Amino acid sequence: MPQKWANLHYGACYRSIELGMAAVYGPAYATDDNVLSTTVKYVTGEMLLTQDQTTGTNSPRTIFEKRNRNRWCVVLTSPPVASIEAIPSRGRSARPAQWVTLTQAAPGFSETKVVYSWSRANVLYLPSKCYRVTRTKTTEFDCKDAYN
Repeated sequence: MPQKWANLHYGACYRSIELGMAAVYGPAYATDDNVLSTTVKYVTGEMLLTQDQTTGTNSPRTIFEKRNRNRWCVVLTSPPVASIEAIPSRGRSARPAQWVTLTQAAPGFSETKVVYSWSRANVLYLPSKCYRVTRTKTTEFDCKDAYN
């Protein structure tokens, strides 16, 4: 996994969503107006998309997935980004096949787009393709160089 994603709670599982949120955002997350969450349900499961908007437009994102015995596991975490979008799987009951994040860059600078793909072996989403995006072109690059 690229260094920028190391030590970001990736793959960690918690006995409750409250314990997971406290581990990621700190014990006072419930009273922090900048910490937001949205539930996403699919036929065979449930995810919680979370973010901390303290940093402004580009904010860190974390996705928890509900597993057996009400455990919640971090299946995706990203450095600060402006948006995150699910790419559905072919089967309507399955979790999203991919998630795509995009930063909002200052005028004259390129944005960073990261595609996260589901890894059955790791049971989480991993960065699979990374792009620098400008108004005129999109260039793929090695994800280990993202956000440097």
